[in-house]
Amino acid sequence: MTLRRKQTCPSDYTSKDTGPSIVYKYSMKCIIKNSIETGNVVLLLAMAPLSRVPCLDRSRSLAHLAKIGNAESPLTQDGIADSILLLIVQYSSSTTCDCSMASSRTRLLKELKSCSTQSHRDIGVVELLPDERNIFEWIGVLEGPVETPYQGGRFRVKFVIPPTYPMAPPQASFMTTIFHPNVHFKTGEICLDILKNAWSPAWTLLSVCQAIVALLHEPAADSPLNCDAGNLLRAGDMRAYNGMARMYTVEHAMR
Repeated sequence: MTLRRKQTCPSDYTSKDTGPSIVYKYSMKCIIKNSIETGNVVLLLAMAPLSRVPCLDRSRSLAHLAKIGNAESPLTQDGIADSILLLIVQYSSSTTCDCSMASSRTRLLKELKSCSTQSHRDIGVVELLPDERNIFEWIGVLEGPVETPYQGGRFRVKFVIPPTYPMAPPQASFMTTIFHPNVHFKTGEICLDILKNAWSPAWTLLSVCQAIVALLHEPAADSPLNCDAGNLLRAGDMRAYNGMARMYTVEHAMR
C-alpha cells in the first residue's frame, strides 16, 4: 500500500511564537490525516512508538478507533485525526508520570534502606518509615531537642511525597499537637524554606527531619504560622512562650 507524501506545515506553524510543541502536534496531525486517507491508521498506531510516542497502548487505541468507526454520525478526517492525536498526547503524559513515579520509588527505597540499617537517634530522629501500603507516605518520630521546652517529647511528623520527588519537595506536617511559631496549630503545617523555594534534590527525608529538629531548637518568629507563639517570641516573653510550649509537649508528646 502506497502512502502519500507527508504534507508540509505552513510557515506560521514554525514561527518562534508558537513553539516546537505546536509544530510537533501539527506534523503528527498531517501524518495521521494522510494515513486515514490511505487506510493506514492501524499501521500508524502500530508504528507510533517509533515516532517519539513510546507510550501508545495499541489495544486501547484500536478499541478507541472502533468506537469512532461505529459512531452513528461519522467523523470527518479532521475529527478523527484530532481524536487520535488527543489519545497519543494523553498516553504520552500518562507514561511520563509513570516513569517519574518509578524514579521516585527507586529513590525512596534507597532512603528506606539507609534508615533501616543505621540509627539516627544522635540527630533526634527516632524512627522514619513508610506506610506499609504506600511508599509515598512516611511517618517520622522526632525527639524534642534538649534545653528546649520540647525536651523529652516525641513528635510524629507525616510526609506526603509527590510523584516527582526528589525534584519536588515532600509535604510535611506535625501529627502531634505542638506550640511553635513555625507550625500551624490546627493543621500541623510546617513553615520551612527547604520544603518550598530552597528545596534541592540533594535533600532526603532524613535531612528534612534533621532540619525540623533544628527548627524546634531555634524557632523563627518573623513569619509565623502560629501567631500567638510568634507574638510571644517577638515580645521577648520567653517565660510565657516556654510555659505554653512545655504544657503542650507534656500533654501531647509525652504520653
